[in-house]
Amino acid sequence: MFAVSLHLSSAQKQGSDRSAFDESRGCRRIFWTWLILRTVFWTSLAATRPNGTVDLVEWVAWGHQWQLGSQKHPPFAAWLGAAFHNLTPNSLIGVYVLSYLTIAFTLWCVWRVAQDILTPRLALISALCLEGYLLFSFEGADYSNNLVLSATWMATILSLQQALQTNALRWWLLLGVSVGLSALTKYQVMLLIAPLIAFTILDVRARVIWRSKEVYIAAGIALLIFLPHLIWMQSTNFITVQYALDRAAGYQHWYDRLRFPAVFLFDQLLRIIPVLAILAPLTFAGGRRVTAADAGQLRFLGFAFLGPILLLLATSLLFGLRLLDVWGIPLWSLLGVFLLASGKAGVPDASRLKRVGAVAMTVAVIMSTIFGVRSFWPAALRGRPLREHYPGALIARNVTAAYRAAYGTEPAIVGGGAWVADNIVCYSQPVPTLYAAPGFDFVVDESYASWTSDEDLRKRGGVLVWEADREAATLPSSIKDRFPTAVLQPVLTVPYQGASRFASAQIGWAMIPPASFVAR
Repeated sequence: MFAVSLHLSSAQKQGSDRSAFDESRGCRRIFWTWLILRTVFWTSLAATRPNGTVDLVEWVAWGHQWQLGSQKHPPFAAWLGAAFHNLTPNSLIGVYVLSYLTIAFTLWCVWRVAQDILTPRLALISALCLEGYLLFSFEGADYSNNLVLSATWMATILSLQQALQTNALRWWLLLGVSVGLSALTKYQVMLLIAPLIAFTILDVRARVIWRSKEVYIAAGIALLIFLPHLIWMQSTNFITVQYALDRAAGYQHWYDRLRFPAVFLFDQLLRIIPVLAILAPLTFAGGRRVTAADAGQLRFLGFAFLGPILLLLATSLLFGLRLLDVWGIPLWSLLGVFLLASGKAGVPDASRLKRVGAVAMTVAVIMSTIFGVRSFWPAALRGRPLREHYPGALIARNVTAAYRAAYGTEPAIVGGGAWVADNIVCYSQPVPTLYAAPGFDFVVDESYASWTSDEDLRKRGGVLVWEADREAATLPSSIKDRFPTAVLQPVLTVPYQGASRFASAQIGWAMIPPASFVAR
């Protein structure tokens, strides 16, 4: 991408260079200060949560099984979650650290992409405005594969941008790693890969990469990273693909082809309104406008930012697929860069920058306040506690203590209802093996947990757990037949946590002694 030569006198040029250097250094200092402070702040705030959310405990519990795939998704996000969970045993603080470090990396990628397109001030604002993106603030505590995909998604865009500009081997290598890890996180990355490939074919200057070996090295690295999971997919009849298609099902009438994209776009608009509010002092400002970015840069941004959005909407329109709101999570990281590079923003003078900073600070305060009051206000309106109030740690402590008292060891396997079992896995040390199907029902099925089995549970021992207030307090006869040594325990009553005041959780459970204990 090309710089315009300015014919200045030597003195003017030196002064201009010095001013540009000072501005760049100042913006860099502001960016890193903001990034570090927000990461520490939001991580600390998340650590006050009494319990993890459904997605978080599911990803961590499954990640501890170290499998190549699950019924629902590829494994990379689960592996990361389990690895950081190991740093803080019996606690989810390590996972919260991972969540906000992942967000920090995503924001750095956005800023780095913007630096080669925008002035230092606008590049800073393009990252700063994402303080208003829900995923990067209080929703960041809900660790999931969507959060990880946002990071690898932006790493892919940054790597390709730099590879096209420099042709440096390190960027091509990083591109291969980013694409491979993205695919190992969520197949949705194809919405990004397809437009980026299209750009390299249609753009005259980018087209030359197909005559160099570096692009094929990058592709080979991506394939090598994804290959073990691809083999696993084939061995399981592509169960993860079927899961995604099942979630997108729902087409019944011709107008659903229009309704699904419209509902999706409306939901996404609600999510990005705070981002647009932070940008408003620039994008809705009168007076002088900044010069639009180079045409080649705008084309790249168009394919990288608009391409995935348009492709997702077109897929829904053509095939009648229902679009889930979480599918929009990785799509908006470049929103600020795209709007500011289009030439529609006002010149970022001191007064406008102050207004941008004031709005960003206001949004951050509102976001953190919402996070705080969430512990009691929404729950009180709902008339029931949120999942964040669940007494997962207390349940794990009580179940483990009772099992140790009975058999002299911790339960090796936890099976039954996934929500209760996931919590016990997350809040136990050593971490037990999970034997449950996704969801809240009492399901113990080897087809959902290929890493263990009925025989393994009977041999090593463990516990079966379920929500007694949702299901009967006794073991189903089919479960009794499979585990004849199971010893039904009295219902465990554990109060919910946090500022909420609700009835206690009712946990049905049964102990299955190790085979060595039964043989005595």
